[in-house]
Amino acid sequence: MLLFCGPLIKVDNVFGFLLLSCILLPIVISEHHEGGIWFKKEPSDVVVSVGGSAVLLCEAAGPGPQKPTITWRTAQDEPVSEMSNPNRWVSNGSLRVSQMTEDEAFRCVASLDSIGKIVSRVATISVARLSEIEGPQSLHVYPRQTAHFTCHATGKPPPKITWFKDDQPIIPDPSRMVILPSGSLEIDEVQSSDTGSYRCNVTSLDIVHSSGKAYLTVSQDIEGASRAMAPEFIATPRSIVATEGANITLDCAANGNPRPTITWLKDGVSIDMAYLDSRYRIVGTGSLEISNIIEADNGNYQCRAGNREDSVDHQASLHVQVAPKFTKKPYSLTAIVKSDIELECQVYAKPEPTVSWLKNGDPISQKNDYMQIVNGNNLRILGVFSLDYGIFQCVASNPAGNIQAAALLSIKQPEGEVTIPPVETNGRSETGAPRQLEAVQVQPRLISLRWKPPLTSHGEILSYSVFYSEETSMRERVVNTSRTRLEEANIAGLKPNTTYTFRVAALSRAGLGEASIPLSVVTNPELSVPDPPRSLTAIPTTTSVTVSWLPPLVANGVIKFYRLYYYEYETSEEHHIDTTETGYTVSGLKKYTEYIVWVIAHNENGAGASSEELTIRTLSDQPSGAPTNITLETISSTSVIVRWDRPPKEECNGVITGYKLRYRARDRRGKSETVTTGGNRRNYLLENLEKNTVYQVRLWAMTVNGTGPPTEWYTFETYENNLDESSVPGAPTSIRVKPGADSINVMWSPPKDTNILVRYYTISWGKGAPGGKTEKVDGKQRYFVIKNLDANSDYVISIEAQNDMGNGPPIYENVRTRDETSEAESLLQLIPPVGLKTSVLSPSTIVLFWTDSMLGLRQEITDQRYYVVRYNQQQSDPSSLVRYRYHNSTALNYLIEDLKPFTTYEFTVKVVKGKKESAWSMVANNTTKEAAPASPPRELTVTNEEPGSVALSWLPPKLPNGVISSYIVSYTTDLLNKENSWIMEMVKGDKLSTTIKSLAHSTTYYFHVKAKNSMGYSSTPVVSITTLSAHSGSLEKGLKGKLGSSGIMYIVIICSSVVITLLAVGIIFFCCRKPARQNTPERNKKGYKAGTSGIKPPDLWIHHDQMELKNVEKNQESGGGGAGSGGSLPRESSSLAEKHHPQYMSSQCEPLLGPDERTSTLRRTYKHKPITLPIDNSHFRERKSFCFCFILLYF
Repeated sequence: MLLFCGPLIKVDNVFGFLLLSCILLPIVISEHHEGGIWFKKEPSDVVVSVGGSAVLLCEAAGPGPQKPTITWRTAQDEPVSEMSNPNRWVSNGSLRVSQMTEDEAFRCVASLDSIGKIVSRVATISVARLSEIEGPQSLHVYPRQTAHFTCHATGKPPPKITWFKDDQPIIPDPSRMVILPSGSLEIDEVQSSDTGSYRCNVTSLDIVHSSGKAYLTVSQDIEGASRAMAPEFIATPRSIVATEGANITLDCAANGNPRPTITWLKDGVSIDMAYLDSRYRIVGTGSLEISNIIEADNGNYQCRAGNREDSVDHQASLHVQVAPKFTKKPYSLTAIVKSDIELECQVYAKPEPTVSWLKNGDPISQKNDYMQIVNGNNLRILGVFSLDYGIFQCVASNPAGNIQAAALLSIKQPEGEVTIPPVETNGRSETGAPRQLEAVQVQPRLISLRWKPPLTSHGEILSYSVFYSEETSMRERVVNTSRTRLEEANIAGLKPNTTYTFRVAALSRAGLGEASIPLSVVTNPELSVPDPPRSLTAIPTTTSVTVSWLPPLVANGVIKFYRLYYYEYETSEEHHIDTTETGYTVSGLKKYTEYIVWVIAHNENGAGASSEELTIRTLSDQPSGAPTNITLETISSTSVIVRWDRPPKEECNGVITGYKLRYRARDRRGKSETVTTGGNRRNYLLENLEKNTVYQVRLWAMTVNGTGPPTEWYTFETYENNLDESSVPGAPTSIRVKPGADSINVMWSPPKDTNILVRYYTISWGKGAPGGKTEKVDGKQRYFVIKNLDANSDYVISIEAQNDMGNGPPIYENVRTRDETSEAESLLQLIPPVGLKTSVLSPSTIVLFWTDSMLGLRQEITDQRYYVVRYNQQQSDPSSLVRYRYHNSTALNYLIEDLKPFTTYEFTVKVVKGKKESAWSMVANNTTKEAAPASPPRELTVTNEEPGSVALSWLPPKLPNGVISSYIVSYTTDLLNKENSWIMEMVKGDKLSTTIKSLAHSTTYYFHVKAKNSMGYSSTPVVSITTLSAHSGSLEKGLKGKLGSSGIMYIVIICSSVVITLLAVGIIFFCCRKPARQNTPERNKKGYKAGTSGIKPPDLWIHHDQMELKNVEKNQESGGGGAGSGGSLPRESSSLAEKHHPQYMSSQCEPLLGPDERTSTLRRTYKHKPITLPIDNSHFRERKSFCFCFILLYF
């Protein structure tokens, strides 16, 4: 369906009429091509030999018997003809090209005079090429080891590789030899007979390259072959860029003694090769082949070779490119004259595709004001008229491919429309013409019109239709007035410094009356500011980022300096550096941390427009800390489970890709063995140990950069005998419960007879009797949390031990969940402050007041308690992350300064006394007062439209400090004139352009634009422009010449999110340890006193008494947006923010954990590609994330 907005008048009879401002028109959507031209066959890419020939086929059809005419053009839109190049000629619609010496690209054009033109996808004829060979290297190996010879080359078409030994073609032994899909030759279980020379031949069409010879030597040193040796790579994977659907191979091979085991990890997580539907498989001794790659395969792949001596890693990246795909295609439709339509075109590709629109085979200019790219890649056509008839094509391309889709736009007049004469004449009804049409407000992009009703009217006037067009354009648009504003209209979306003609006609039951006398109005011009710096790039190291850029296209004077801004993604502290160069190296940064950078150019008039923002991450490094919370649990006479947590976040220095464990018998210190796990593991089972033996173990954390420092040695002892499973286990010896309002913490001890194996524990619970719900946990677990219970209810809990022989006898416990209020009171102990009020003093200052109900009537503090004030900017999006700030206060009030003008803040307070602290109080919010804009309008642009006419456009100030009510445009020919002598025009605050006409020809004018809010005006730079002479700038006849220029803002938004995971829980079989105390997140925030308590009570709702709630209501009623007291609102007390990010780059420490290995992970949202928007420069992003580490209780 098409939504048409405009006047449609159809008179049925004298008593009835139909008036539609917006109507829905049925649109015929063709399966492919109804009513237009379509391609039955499009040209495809071809590869030929040097000097060879190629034929590109193209076939099209139309709606009738007449076949479309086929012509060809180059990718640069140059027509192809035999006269211009005798090696190119068209025969029966096909293009034949001979004597090819370099790559060339062509497009097929199909046209019908009665419809239009359509252009095919771009087809490339490539000349065969072959790169230099990266050939094999000589090897010296021991018998039964592996030999790997590399042969790598790229070419078009993909080359074929053959191998030779001693100049004879190799006939591979299937049991020991394999030629990998990458072309490499791998020989396993090397024998003395394999000694010799090896080389490869690479062929691409008629091109043949041969590598140099590499020699394989098989050592007969038996003693050396038996010596223990850590793994050593003989082949490592290389990074690959591949297109979706391709097959790729990552080579990896290693030697060592004992023979190393090769495993693969993706983004720090082990790849499960046993998955039946897996597209991953091992070829050769350790190379990874991925078939039919998809976008999800994009990531970092790590080959890990390990034996008991040590392990080594090597990483490579796979970048998957996705060819453009239409998620929504444009479809053929019929539009009504003067309506606005939108042709849809949504494309997905990786990397981001370039999307453009064609009309009848010709590109649509970005300066076309009536055909605009909106809502991503859709094409909006404003004020459709007859010349818009034709075929529109959406064309998308990226390095992986290009596609096109076409739609036919047909035009028709609305049924029953009454044509309005261009000048006042006798109308079709007795209703006269509106009188005294005038422009009451003229802005760059808006004109407000007002008129008086006609003297004569045939019945009640129902509405007015305002018809308007550019002075030199045939395209006329229409706007209908509403009943509430019958005799006035605001016409928006105009071009600055442009003459428009307006006519108004009244609508009554008799139809449309006479049109008013045409009114010509010139929109005001817009000013210009320095353009943003271009091509911003950033190159990171581990602790620095080198940022470079190009000067602005339009400097509007001499650039005095550039100001480089940057801040850490997870914090709000903004920094800037001034430099006169077009580059700077920012040093002293944190390792593997995201930073946001942008640049603003300054000239004598001040700051220009901001460049695009770049998100850059410093490089990773080897960990500077060891794994933490090491626990050991002996589970049999020959095995033990080792558990651990990652290093502290600030010491990870990158994504943890693995953990290395080294263990040894304590009485044999010289002999040790090493195992390596994936980065998502938090435990490891050491097996095949000796009975009744004391062992030592230590751990290292690993990143792609290397191994961090080790932990200290930890000791454990294996059992003398294995546990018995010939009978069921006994009942757990004890059960302890700790009820909450909606949960119960259950803890138990193992059965008395510890010689009987326990594989599982079964926990059952229900109201009045167990069995309502059941959960089975591992036999090594001693702790479980029953959740989602009803408050103040009686539950019966049972626990049974279980092994392969069955379930043992249960143990029971009765427990009652707490009342929510009593639980809060018993756990928090301290009552949170009440009656929190806010009072706005200035644009940057708010004072807080509150009451401590534990101090009595006098409210006098006589002990060592203090208060923590927490505040943050109010978020319009509930899912967005919140950045809190903190201050300590020893009084019952606090003055907060350095706030942002015209910004709503949320405040809450809690009391801290010794090691106790209350929950947060109820939230109060208030908005700071407005301040004068702190920065001028941005990207002020002045362009000549025609002689004596100038167009101005700008963007809002980066620091508006309030609601911009208007813009003041001033101009003069003498820069020395006082400001009050300048000619001034006012532009409404929601408009960002104007046009100034009637200027002197060939004269230099100076312009500036000030932003105005309720508190004052912004500063402003001055820009200048010389108007055209009287004989220049004449407009072309036809559509394109009649269209001016305007800036089009591109907004690209990418959003995405992923889930939060939790770490696996574990226990110690015999030992009982008290959990380590953790500081609350607030203790690490700015404003806390040193040495304050780290105990964090749970977040709970606080129920204030009735009198306190009345005070809150009064505060809410009296709280204003700019001053006074802010109302209190309930708010979650937790200050822990969670972020979501892609799995590998999610956290500085964490890869994506497996389902059985999850612990607290931090993942952050996609950082969208930054764009330049008119936002407050000081309103930087506030982001925060924490890595949660839950220390478990073991009993």
